[in-house]
Order: sequence, then C-alpha cells, then structure tokens
Amino acid sequence: MNILDFVKHFEIKKISKNSYQAICPAHDDKQASLTISYDNKNEVILLHCHAGCNTTDILNSVNLSLKELYNNNTKDNKLKEIARYIYTEENGVKKHATIRYIDSKGNKTFKQGYYDKNGNFHFGIKGQKIYLYRLPELIEDIAQDREIFLVEGEKDVDNLRKLGIPATTSPMGAGKWRDEFNKYFENAKIVIIPDNDEPGQKHAELIISNLINIAFSIKLIKLDVKEKGDVSDW
Repeated sequence: MNILDFVKHFEIKKISKNSYQAICPAHDDKQASLTISYDNKNEVILLHCHAGCNTTDILNSVNLSLKELYNNNTKDNKLKEIARYIYTEENGVKKHATIRYIDSKGNKTFKQGYYDKNGNFHFGIKGQKIYLYRLPELIEDIAQDREIFLVEGEKDVDNLRKLGIPATTSPMGAGKWRDEFNKYFENAKIVIIPDNDEPGQKHAELIISNLINIAFSIKLIKLDVKEKGDVSDW
C-alpha cells in the first residue's frame, strides 16, 4: 500500500516533508504521538508510537496487516473490491461495513469501516458501536418465531437468505461475538452452523455460552465439508 492510501486510515494532525503525525489508535492518545514515515530505500512504511505501542497493535486497531506496510501498489498486486457488506442499526441506517477484496492471485482480504452521520465512509471501526448483519430482518424473523441460523460470514448469510433461510452473523469473523448481541435472541430458536475448523468450533462454543440461558433453543449442526469449509461450500 502506498503511504497516501495508508494514512487515510489514521487521524492525521500534522504533515511535514518526510512524515505524518497522527493520533495513535492503539491507546487513548491525546498528543498525536504516532509518527508515520516512508523508508524509500527499503520501500516500507514505518510506524513509531512515542508512547510505546507496538506496530502490530497499531495496525490491528485500524484493521490493517503487516503486509500493507510494504509498497505493493502495482498493477499486478492491486486489491479489487468485490463485495461490501453493510451493517445497519435497527431502523436500517448504515453504521459500518466489511469490505471484501481480492488481488490478482486470488487472495482475499477484508477491511472494516464506518459511516458517519452524513453517510460518508471511513476506514477503521475503533470506538464505533457494532451491529449484527442484516439486523432489521433478524428482528422481524424472531418476531415471527422463525429459526435463526448463525453462521460465520456475511457471504454465508446472504447465500442462506437467497434460499429463504433467516440468518445472521457477527462481524470480523470467529471469536468476535459481543455481549450486546445477546439481547436480540431472547426466546429465539437458534441453529449454529460453524466453519469446519478449530476457530469455527470455538466460535460456536462462544455463542452457545452466551445464549444458553437466553434463547428458547439452540441446535449445533456440523457439516460434512472440507477443512475450513462453510455452509456456502455445502
């Protein structure tokens, strides 16, 4: 990623000839203690938090990875957006989104971002309220006493709903279930279909531990699919 695209993920407070000074997203920063610069010789973006935050924590806070520190902004490696999964609050107002990208080699990656009050999109969701996918439909489904299928990705939700099957997911993959999601499933009939891997199984266990005393019923379905396979593969 080139540095001009990279710094869009941060709150920049000062720009000098060779660097940017930004609010560090990895701690409660009041001093704009993060310096972002570019090493031309090694073609790498450098991060230095003067409060001591490490690079990985800084990148994770804005949903970036280490590979994006390197200048891969060539035609062959340019990422292409192939899907944007929009999350809304109960009344349908857009709040945040997961964007699915693919590169020329077929590798996929995901980025998160939020919508401001004017509907403008910004990368990063630190400090934002997070919602379940297709929440207004979920609320209606539960009100109609339909079984709700909990899966591990937005693509799976969309594929199930195309078949008329009520489904939802929590954002950002396995292990990211939040306590504030529990309230929507009071007395609901739940069916969990995890991805066929260890993180998927642990994610299912996490959901069960949260909803066991809240939902009316919980079923767990394990699919006969390849390693890391999901309900879309099935």
